[in-house]
Amino acid sequence: MMTMKIEDAGVRKALRWALAYVLAVLVLGGGIGGCVRSHREKMPLRGELQVKDGTKVLLFVPFLRELGAIDSAVVRDGQFAFSNGSLRGVYVFSVPNEGEWLVYLSETPTHMREEATGPMLAQPYGDTLNWVLRENHLLVRDLGAKMHELSHEYNASKVDGDRMARAKAEALDAMWERANAEFAEKIVSLVSDNVDNAVGIFLLRQYKELFSPELLRALGPRVEKYARSHEDDAHAAALLVNLRRNENVLQGASVPPVVGIRVDDGVAVRLDSLVREGSETLVQFWSSGDGESVAALGSLLRAHGGQRLRVVGVCMAPSREEALEYVKLYGAEGINILCNSEISEEYGVWGGARNFLYGVDGRLQRRDVSIDELEERLRRAQQ
Repeated sequence: MMTMKIEDAGVRKALRWALAYVLAVLVLGGGIGGCVRSHREKMPLRGELQVKDGTKVLLFVPFLRELGAIDSAVVRDGQFAFSNGSLRGVYVFSVPNEGEWLVYLSETPTHMREEATGPMLAQPYGDTLNWVLRENHLLVRDLGAKMHELSHEYNASKVDGDRMARAKAEALDAMWERANAEFAEKIVSLVSDNVDNAVGIFLLRQYKELFSPELLRALGPRVEKYARSHEDDAHAAALLVNLRRNENVLQGASVPPVVGIRVDDGVAVRLDSLVREGSETLVQFWSSGDGESVAALGSLLRAHGGQRLRVVGVCMAPSREEALEYVKLYGAEGINILCNSEISEEYGVWGGARNFLYGVDGRLQRRDVSIDELEERLRRAQQ
């Protein structure tokens, strides 16, 4: 096979940028089709959100360290394209400040792909948009800069395997968590005070995972009142569905009658049929990409499974075959079902090692109980 050595540094740099562009579009833009769409279907900013050519735009992606917290672009002909193409399903959420705009993306790549069939940009909200700016703009600018710095330092430290690099990565993780907590606290405060207007409704839909189920229930009547008087607001209508499902994760709720495929044999079963009265049941969500959570589940099963605690694993994996591979690798054999969109929607879980503890009466007692706390609870029960 003949190989060609590229001597020109400029050519090598151009090729690296081209490769980065394609990879980013494949990740964020929904595959090769997204790469094509990004050129063909760019849409201009609309309404109150028009900006002048040459304006710099900052892209803020909360809770998305692995793909980079911030990117930037310059507006040309009333539209802009980031390094991964002109992303669709994004919303401009700020007004110019010293020639810059902030653009907020959804919090996960999955949601960004779900938005891909909708309008590309900008839902202008008039006065409420200015309200968001006054209340949130400085915080987000500072937090965005902090996240930008952390993401680059964190990714650099992961490459270096020495002890100091690992310690630095752990410290950056802690800083990242604090930054996210600060952002979450501000969003919760903004929504709680302003859920009666369009921006509050939009924020609540985008960031509902930041709200406890109890707080979501408390906000429910205000959301319903707004939705009745704004029937054309799709965000409010979608929120009502989410709030009804929120009842599934409140204390005292029963297991929802959702159907999943058992990992070991591929048989469809109802989740509520796996909860056994007379013993506590832990419904544990785990990911095939998170070996630590699977190992912890396996340890719990070996120590306490089948005694006073029944453990039902809900595996977030692309296939039953991959889930089965992880179950065997980490010794997590037991009752495991494959997660699907219905289960995720009913529990409001789209990622992460979440769990739900049901009592001997089959009613929900606790959410997100640590493995250590569970083991201590079981030890006390056996004494």
